[in-house]
Amino acid sequence: MQNGFWALSMAIPFAYLAPVQLTEHGGATSAIAYVARDVIDDPRFEQPLDYSHLQADLAWEEVILPEGCSPAFRDRSALAVALDEAEMRKVRTPLTARKRRPQVGLGLVLALPPSDEVSIDEAAEILRRVVLAARGSEAVPIHLAIHEARVNRHGHALFALRSIDRDGVFGMKLRDFIARVRHTAGNYDTDVVEGVHWPDLSWEVQQSYFHELGIDLVVDPIAPRPGKHLSPVVYGSGKIINKTNEQIAFNRSHAYAENVRAIEGSPSRLIETLLRGRSSLRTAEIERLCAKFLDSEADQDANAARILTDQNIITLSDPGYDRKPRYVTTRRMHRLLTRAAALIDRSGESQIRTFTGINGNDVLAQMLEWCVETRRERPLILGAKLSDCDAAKIELAACAPIAGTVEMAVTGSQDLRARGRRRDVCLRTNRPVIVPHAELIDDYQLARLMIATRQIGTELVLGHDQSNQTGVVCRHLASYAADRTTTKAALTSEDRRSTEAVRLLRAGLVRHAIDEMTHGGLLEFGSLPNWEEDASRFVVCDDPRRLKELSQNRRFGPERSVGIDLSEAVLSLREARGLSAEARLAVEATDPRNLWSALLLVASRGQNARLHVIPALARSAAELVDVARSSLPGALPHERAMRKDPDAAINRIVSDMTNDLEVLPKTTPVEIKPPRPIHATEDVRRLLAHDRIARHGYRLLYDYVGPHNVDHTENTTRALSLYRNELTRTVVRFLGGVERKLPLDPNMSFDLPSELEELEPERWDYLDVYQLRTDLRCLTIPGRNCPINPASNFAVRRLSRPHNELSRSAT
Repeated sequence: MQNGFWALSMAIPFAYLAPVQLTEHGGATSAIAYVARDVIDDPRFEQPLDYSHLQADLAWEEVILPEGCSPAFRDRSALAVALDEAEMRKVRTPLTARKRRPQVGLGLVLALPPSDEVSIDEAAEILRRVVLAARGSEAVPIHLAIHEARVNRHGHALFALRSIDRDGVFGMKLRDFIARVRHTAGNYDTDVVEGVHWPDLSWEVQQSYFHELGIDLVVDPIAPRPGKHLSPVVYGSGKIINKTNEQIAFNRSHAYAENVRAIEGSPSRLIETLLRGRSSLRTAEIERLCAKFLDSEADQDANAARILTDQNIITLSDPGYDRKPRYVTTRRMHRLLTRAAALIDRSGESQIRTFTGINGNDVLAQMLEWCVETRRERPLILGAKLSDCDAAKIELAACAPIAGTVEMAVTGSQDLRARGRRRDVCLRTNRPVIVPHAELIDDYQLARLMIATRQIGTELVLGHDQSNQTGVVCRHLASYAADRTTTKAALTSEDRRSTEAVRLLRAGLVRHAIDEMTHGGLLEFGSLPNWEEDASRFVVCDDPRRLKELSQNRRFGPERSVGIDLSEAVLSLREARGLSAEARLAVEATDPRNLWSALLLVASRGQNARLHVIPALARSAAELVDVARSSLPGALPHERAMRKDPDAAINRIVSDMTNDLEVLPKTTPVEIKPPRPIHATEDVRRLLAHDRIARHGYRLLYDYVGPHNVDHTENTTRALSLYRNELTRTVVRFLGGVERKLPLDPNMSFDLPSELEELEPERWDYLDVYQLRTDLRCLTIPGRNCPINPASNFAVRRLSRPHNELSRSAT
């Protein structure tokens, strides 16, 4: 978090999924035409579907097809028409007579980092990784697009619900794709029992990609008490019933109050809520959370300092990094994970066995071989959800296994564990416990399971699927076990390729990845070479502070006739990723925080890159492994150094001194307190917190257009007609309780939802905020004509009667 008027903007983990239905007005054709901002000719209609007039905000588009699929479907029109036609062939009842419309796809809206954080190509890569992770192994096509509107950057994805073969023929509809539903007892509707948790997936993909680029960005943390978003009710007839403004206002104020109470409450409870099973989180996430819900910078600093200096909170720093600690966890989580790591390090004594492979089938083959050799009977198969156990249950059917979840066996509530006991999902002596997908279980639950099996004395078998690519920013305990306890023989199930080290690094198996890179001659230890001697290589520096120094040295060094500018040949890790595959790189490894990013860059380039490691960082491959592990954002707490935050300690002392000086009692305000401007950015909230005159104008404006004013409808309309600044108009609409109008067509439910506009408000520039400040200040000037801003030429109209009298008359 930056001090001053402008705050550091950050990405948010938000996604919205809605079905795309086949109707008499369109289907996949209307959805893709609208998102692509283009024309699609649907053979069902006489007129083409034309949304080309909206093309101004389209920034990027792509169609992802399964491997071997016909390239003809890369044309969005051909894909959209084929999807609708495949669904129409299954329709027997006319669409106008159906109460339940057929679904042709699932439309995803994903919040993406703004343009001042990542480029459009990088945003497209984030969107691509999210949808591919959600699609999994299903052979369904996906249409993608990114919009750069006044509202923040966001991406659209349409998943087909039918798989497609090499001949372009669509198969049966996928019933348990992305979300698994079932009918519950006494309920005629269906409930989602399993599915993709989109905020967690979006957070993980974005944070991993930021670390891969070597940039110090943090995704906004999910609030301790996420608010409930009130979506409109759409009936079968197409009629839309929106929630009332009072319901929306109550929901927002209630969620805001709950989050403020969580921030001001127990620090250990807050941290463990934000961890959500992770081993640690960034201290910047605490600062962002305080900035998100507290308006005053003094309150933000005081609460962040109180949290970070609490006796039950531990702040951690990277080894060899003496600056401000970057990570935080609780003492309970630190003890738990340190104990679990000790069990892994002496796995021979604690009976922990790990199998890892390039995919789930490879892992299952190793587990089956182990079961046959040891003749294990009636094992217990556990997963994060029941579907994680399906494949293993089928493969090990001869052993009559029992399947369940980790929550049923160890970590769940009392009722959930009682349900597990009724299904015999419980730990017993001499009953082996098999976890086929340990990489999908968070660190807290996996550590609890390790300790529980150790206490009972049973064997724990962990499976680690490298294709899921987890362990870099979260769920690192499984990759730690796979990296420490598995041998190289378990990793050579396929021919050694240059991409193997990349896969291992993305899966968090740094020891095996460094072994691969050492055998391939990609690592060099010792002092950095003289870069001027080989001008044909681009020098890549992992420390941004050294870029200027290296650029100056190369500029005055001896030049070679290689056709490149030596002053521009020193690049950051992020810039080097944009070079062609044939470019030769010499990568410096000097900063331990970016070591994993540098290793990944060199591994992806193969023989065209070399990583030069300075002696202060590591002198051998074994030392490099330890540093690389600690450089991961999801590294376990015992791999980092415990260090107190000096800035937080100073802020805590200043805050205590300020509280001691405040001896005057708090008084109850006479006037009605205006609502917090949650529709605007933090700059607006800081303006109202620090500018006394603007805050007074904000109160006057609320008295004029607020819902408690008997003439607020006419006043709101008049105020909107007088102001030209869109930010001021947004504030007027917010104070007047005027919601943004939803699309009238229920078939456009895949469009940008109102929830995204709440979480990711519009980006106003400095002039917009300055104009709002001027407009609010003008309201405090007596008279109808304002010399500063002629647009603000109405006298603020107060209530005809005091608010308390209005309340008594209403009752």
